[in-house]
Amino acid sequence: MIENLNKKRYRLETITIEKVSANYFLTKNYVRQIEIHYLGKENKADVVQILTRDYSFSNEDNSEGKLIKQISYLFDEVELSIDIEGTMLKVLNKEKLQTRWKQIQIKLMEFHKGSVIENYFQQITELLKNEQELISFLEGYNMFGLLFNGLWSRNNQIKTKLTKEGYTQMMIPEIVDGKLRQKIIMRDTNNVQIDDFKGINFYTQNTLEESYIEIQENNHHFKYSLLWIG
Repeated sequence: MIENLNKKRYRLETITIEKVSANYFLTKNYVRQIEIHYLGKENKADVVQILTRDYSFSNEDNSEGKLIKQISYLFDEVELSIDIEGTMLKVLNKEKLQTRWKQIQIKLMEFHKGSVIENYFQQITELLKNEQELISFLEGYNMFGLLFNGLWSRNNQIKTKLTKEGYTQMMIPEIVDGKLRQKIIMRDTNNVQIDDFKGINFYTQNTLEESYIEIQENNHHFKYSLLWIG
C-alpha cells in the first residue's frame, strides 16, 4: 500500500462538537491538505514525507485560532519510517522539528504572554523531545492517524490493534461492488470512557480513497475524515 501513496494528495478534516449546555453546542473544524511522498527504504522500513500544503480553521479569526494555526505550521513537513502494517516507527526529522519549534516559539512569545501560554509551549517542547510521545501524537486522528493507523492488511485479513486508550480496534475488510471496504469497530471498552465509535475506509485499486472515524465521548462528538483529492 505504501507505494500507492506516493504523490497522493488528501484532504483531512476534524470536526469537534462540544455540548456546552442542554441547548448549546460549540462546533469547531480544522481542515488540512496534505501530500505524501515515498522516499524509499531505510533499515528495512519504508520512509515517507508528509507535506501539509494548506490549513483552514473555523476560528482562525480570533486569538486562539490564530495561535493554533501558527503552531500547526510546525508540522508542515514530517518524515517518518513506517512498517508494513502502517505503524509509525520513527520520526526521522525530529531534530529539524525541534529547531523549527524554537524559531516559531520566539516569534509567538512576542505577542502571547502569561503562565498558561508558557506552560503550553513547554508541553510542546517536551513532546518533541520524547519520540514515543511524538509518534503517539502524530498517530492521532486529528493528525495523520487516518492514513497511518497500524491496521494495513496486504491480504485483506481482519486486523486488530490495541490503542493507547486501552481499547482494541478491529478492521474488518469486505468487498462491495468489486471495491475493498474496511469497517473499523471498537472492542474491549469496559475501562474506557467512549460512548460510541465507528469507522470505515474505502479503497480504489489499493489506494485509500476515503476514510471516516466518528467518536462520541462524554459531552464531545468528534468526526475525522480523509478524502483523496489527487
